[in-house]
Amino acid sequence: NFPNNSVYVSLDAGATWDGPSQLRFLQDDDISGGDPVVGFDRDGKAYFVSMSLGAEQYSIGPLVAFAEVSSIVLSTSEDGGFNWGEPISTARSGVTSDVQLDDEGRVRGALSFSFLDKPWLAIGPDPHAPESDIIYVTYTDFVLSYEIFYIGEMPFTGLPKMETTIRMVKSKDGGLTWTEPLA
Repeated sequence: NFPNNSVYVSLDAGATWDGPSQLRFLQDDDISGGDPVVGFDRDGKAYFVSMSLGAEQYSIGPLVAFAEVSSIVLSTSEDGGFNWGEPISTARSGVTSDVQLDDEGRVRGALSFSFLDKPWLAIGPDPHAPESDIIYVTYTDFVLSYEIFYIGEMPFTGLPKMETTIRMVKSKDGGLTWTEPLA
């Protein structure tokens, strides 16, 4: 019932546990979304991937609204999971619109709402520099698209069209920077 993820640490094969410690979500977000995954690099540095949830403002003509958005975030620990750094966004969802006003001043086009979910993490040797590790993060990008139409003078949105794409980002610098998402 916490608004973020909690971790416990065991250094004796699970006989005893320390915790909970709460990991942070992104500073401008509202809550953690869960789906945690933990991994370790060859030097013992711990990586924790999860979701961070916030809101994005968008407008359609004079209408202003907010949509839930998500980031896939990575936190790191240098001490085996007892202390965690600030999360870094590996990828973020958003709202896109392809709308314009028609000759009568009506908004026409489509709105798309993206939501990133189901992260996963893998860490392994860089194929071009085997002494270094690469962090790979995958997630599912869910996109709902709505066409705007009118009945008389009233605007409506049609039934949503759902697209899902598995995407991957990677980091060669311990999670500080990330590549553009690759489908």
